Amino acid sequence: MFAEFRHKLKTQRLFCTVYVLGTALSVASVMLLVIFLHIRLSPVYPEVNRPDTYILDDAVWLEEDHNENESGCLTNAFTDSLRAMLGPDAIISSTHPEFYYENYEYFTADIDRPDFPIQIVTRFTDTDFFRIYEFEFLEGAPFTEADLSSGLRRAVITDRLARRLFGTDSGVVGREFPLNRATFTVAGVVREGSVLCKASFAQVYMPFTSMFESRKKVECCVGNNCLTILTHDRGKLEAAVDELVRRHDSAVSDGHRLWLRSGITTGVTHLVMPLFALLIALFLVVPSLNLSGLIAGDMDTRLAEMGIRKTFGARRGRLLRRIILDNVALSTIGGFIGLALAWVGMSSWAWRFTSSNRLPSVDVTVNPDMLFSFGIFAAAFLFCLLVNVASSLIPAWWSLRKPAVMALNENKR
Repeated sequence: MFAEFRHKLKTQRLFCTVYVLGTALSVASVMLLVIFLHIRLSPVYPEVNRPDTYILDDAVWLEEDHNENESGCLTNAFTDSLRAMLGPDAIISSTHPEFYYENYEYFTADIDRPDFPIQIVTRFTDTDFFRIYEFEFLEGAPFTEADLSSGLRRAVITDRLARRLFGTDSGVVGREFPLNRATFTVAGVVREGSVLCKASFAQVYMPFTSMFESRKKVECCVGNNCLTILTHDRGKLEAAVDELVRRHDSAVSDGHRLWLRSGITTGVTHLVMPLFALLIALFLVVPSLNLSGLIAGDMDTRLAEMGIRKTFGARRGRLLRRIILDNVALSTIGGFIGLALAWVGMSSWAWRFTSSNRLPSVDVTVNPDMLFSFGIFAAAFLFCLLVNVASSLIPAWWSLRKPAVMALNENKR
């Protein structure tokens, strides 16, 4: 059986090559889209709680005529009240922006080294941040509540940054490094996530109380708290936020009101899902239909072969199995080639999905757990396999129902 398939590969090289490449391109196109969606939507390291994670960070103080008076994040009073209303069923982490980097998603700072300064991504946050995002600590631990309360300059850094600063990612807890003319002590080292996980990515995580005084914002109408909330009860969260906004507006007598411009957003990136579904369908159906024509043509040329095999006693079931196995083998080869092309493509083009590639110290990578979704690959591969097998099986079935002499005569015509 294997010898027959090998003979087919040698004698029908053009057909086999086009068949394999067609299947590979179909699977690769689908997998590129699926991997992109998987990175943006699925629970991946360290954002494993994405389905239950919510962001609340865009507050605007509006005047009576709805003109924007001041914008920022939420006040300490709003944050404390929200914690009290949600209780122990929710974890609320407060991240404070230092200054924004172009797309208003990354906070940046400079590390002053003797040889050259490098620009890095920093995040000023609290201890609850490490309860929402499940980082893998290679050594050490997060900074503590005591560190946060006292404003100690203790930081959690990533393994890649540790190797750049100290030449190693082990044995660095307790060591110091300069950051914007201040000295920080390493509290722990975590395995770095991907920059594509925008809600959690940074290279240095520091207590927001250690922010440099010159860049601390004084709370007025809006505050400094960009909230990340982990809760299983979105309805309770929405009700609490609406109630706090109502209380705030009713307590103001000068006509100003609080507007949460972005509302409660999820930890999952919003995408145009119907468009992606349409693209996936096109990438699956169009190549499969093209291949079906190729396969049907190949089956026409094999009618004489089927007639001769039937003449020498080959049963219909054996011939059908032979055709099915040939198509399964070619589709399998094409499927795995397509998967490999998708991996290489996503790894090479990941920088296109983020503007942080402008920072030379940031490696735009796709972690292994982001690259593979077995269920989606299996679905795409099975769809291509079923279409390919059906394209060959249907004409083969009809031809094998005919007497051997008729099959030979049709091939002569």
